[in-house]
Amino acid sequence: ACRFLVGIGVGGIYPLSAARSSEDDSNDDIGVDAAQARRETACKVGWAFFWQTPGMVAPYVVALILLGIHEAAGGFSVSTQWRLLYAIGAIPAAGVAWLNYTSPES
Repeated sequence: ACRFLVGIGVGGIYPLSAARSSEDDSNDDIGVDAAQARRETACKVGWAFFWQTPGMVAPYVVALILLGIHEAAGGFSVSTQWRLLYAIGAIPAAGVAWLNYTSPES
């Protein structure tokens, strides 16, 4: 149930990341021309969307790595593998929650 709630919360952050990148007002400095500001904003939005794909692929890669360790070592059970995968998946969710909590309002 908690993972479902985290999924809803992080799922709401994904579309907001692009909006926040486009609304960033760091280009309001005097001397920055409008075209350069638009290019920097487009680059930030592009990076916001780019990092979503590695984030979606990472759990599968981690699961394959754990499977390879399991087959090579032959030491831990499948339930331990699932628990490790679940715990490792909580690390990025905690990072997103911390960054969301510590970042200033836009």
